[in-house]
Amino acid sequence: MKLFEPGTLGSLELPNRIVKSAMSEAVCTADGRVTDAMLRMYSRWARGGAGLLITGLAYVQPDGRENLSDLGVSDDIHIEGLRALAEAVHHHGSRIAVQLNHSGGQCFADRIESKPVGPSARRNWAMNVKCRALDEPEILRLITDFGDAAYRAQQAGIDAVQVHAAHGWLVNQFLTPRTNKRRDAWGGSTENRARFMLAIIAEIHRRCGPDYPVLVKLNIDDGGPLRGGIDLKLGIAYARLLDQAGVAALEVSGGTGESYFGLYTCRGDLPVEPSRRMLDKDGRLFAKALKPFIRPLRAAIHPKTRLVEHYWEHAATHVRAACSIPIMLVGGIRRRSEMERVLADGVADYISLGRPLVRQPGLPRLLAAGATDTDSEAQCVSCNRCLVEVGMGAPLKCHYKPQHHAASLRAV
Repeated sequence: MKLFEPGTLGSLELPNRIVKSAMSEAVCTADGRVTDAMLRMYSRWARGGAGLLITGLAYVQPDGRENLSDLGVSDDIHIEGLRALAEAVHHHGSRIAVQLNHSGGQCFADRIESKPVGPSARRNWAMNVKCRALDEPEILRLITDFGDAAYRAQQAGIDAVQVHAAHGWLVNQFLTPRTNKRRDAWGGSTENRARFMLAIIAEIHRRCGPDYPVLVKLNIDDGGPLRGGIDLKLGIAYARLLDQAGVAALEVSGGTGESYFGLYTCRGDLPVEPSRRMLDKDGRLFAKALKPFIRPLRAAIHPKTRLVEHYWEHAATHVRAACSIPIMLVGGIRRRSEMERVLADGVADYISLGRPLVRQPGLPRLLAAGATDTDSEAQCVSCNRCLVEVGMGAPLKCHYKPQHHAASLRAV
């Protein structure tokens, strides 16, 4: 099976083609240090057989975190924990990458104790958060901080880093015409909007050497009801620039927090009761006003956000035709037979799994041993309770209950 053949990402050798895609873990200390809970979490995934594990949203600046319990890579105090994390994963034969991120205009001011920032001043309508525009010295500082963060990861024995340029976070905000209205060297043309991302990659290569693998998670389609985002044509243009920049792999994705409240990225259900609890906990008037509309909102967006298998395959197919860069395909992939088909057809080189590995950390070993396709199908139904609970600061875990999910779907 090609799924379990070794692979390479630049200088990095992987035991198989299964990647644990990044998800916020929400288990770190208040200053971003690795905890025993995180070590146990990643040890389970490594024992489960995934070839590469990518951490979720490791912030390069404290004021760029999404959750107060996110992983930090912004200070030398984080190196010791990162080293323990790398050793725990390597002990079971897997490899690990740290996802470098700044949340930009999707930060909550009360979590970072400062005003959120972005390429341009604007309000995020889904979160009701307004950010201010970064000035050039701040942009240059951010580029340096991404490089410093990658160097810390490398010093700790982390095998690679992934720059998060998707899902509405800061790098994606620079790439998207709707959120980047600058008229200087950091906005306007496609090349100028890409300058921030490409400068980050160049800085990481400068600090860590050209052989240290740099992966990128890239939106090929911002999606959602708003105009002016990244579409397929622009996404492919960015992919070509990343290919020229010597990126080791591209994880093809799409959607932002404003794309049907993130469900364009994570297709499936909008869990009503957890979402209402999240709005209660938020405390802002905007959140309180939204609470009564969760159920009708869910019904309205369901045609655009329902789960379909391998929903980013069409984007990966176009990227493959335009670039030679290795591709990781994520998004609703559940059956071993489909994973094998995607690899055999050359659509992608690696299969990325997120929510399925939260429910079944040992899924890769089960896929390898499954005699039939029924034995080799993930149990995850994309109820998305795990994502909503993490949004409230709860540790990442599966909350699926069949009876609750069945009743919820009947209401759609």
